[in-house]
Amino acid sequence: MKRSPAPLSRLARAMAWTSLLLGSGAALAEDRADALPAIGIIIDDLGYSRHDGLRALALPGPIAYSVLPRTPSARILAEKAHELGKDVLLHLPMEALDGSRALGDGAIMSGMTREDVLRTVIDNLASVPHAIGANNHMGSLLTAQGQPMHWVMEALREQGNLIYVDSRTTPRTVARLAAHAERLPFLSRDVFLDNERGKDYARRQFYELVTRARRDGHALAIGHPRQDTLSVLEETLPSLERHGVRLVRLPDLLILQQRSPASWQLSSSR
Repeated sequence: MKRSPAPLSRLARAMAWTSLLLGSGAALAEDRADALPAIGIIIDDLGYSRHDGLRALALPGPIAYSVLPRTPSARILAEKAHELGKDVLLHLPMEALDGSRALGDGAIMSGMTREDVLRTVIDNLASVPHAIGANNHMGSLLTAQGQPMHWVMEALREQGNLIYVDSRTTPRTVARLAAHAERLPFLSRDVFLDNERGKDYARRQFYELVTRARRDGHALAIGHPRQDTLSVLEETLPSLERHGVRLVRLPDLLILQQRSPASWQLSSSR
């Protein structure tokens, strides 16, 4: 005759319930965290100053770093970011309306042929290892031109369907249309953290980022490795949950933005 299993002891039952409750609590906490509005942050212009770049890389959480091609510290900073599990982007120089000479090497100019654009993008990507995509450095002229932007997207697609992030330096940008035509993953900047100098401005812009994320469910900011910007992020990033938002990687933000595209907003920028 088969014996019935012995009843659990009071201690065993208590331990089982405790384990179940702890597991449920952890799952609930994780669900709550996942339900928070999401922010993404990109730090642009890495590559010239190794010191500033390393300080930027020390920021907590899944911040993305956009590296200027063919700069003295581009490779070492991109490698270090990758080692830290951070997203790396190519900060692709593009022609500006003011004809700025600060574009640096590897710029995409409006007079280039398709072959010139494709070759330049490919060479730039080779100088920034581990890049999962690109965003424009300047580009108030070029990002408003359909044909060159289609060639840029074509190059990114051929290199592995990389993400394109529109820095939105002009309200006339056609980057979204070009990316969609090439079926390329696309993100759009919502807030610039440091168009103006000073901690107070960067702090106000950070809270603007939080406000937009709460309104739309997600928001993307771009900043630079400036002392004031980094100081504000060092202060605010450890307390994101208190502000009711979470910091996510760019691929995760891409999923959220595709589900409910945020309105296009333009902060003043060159």
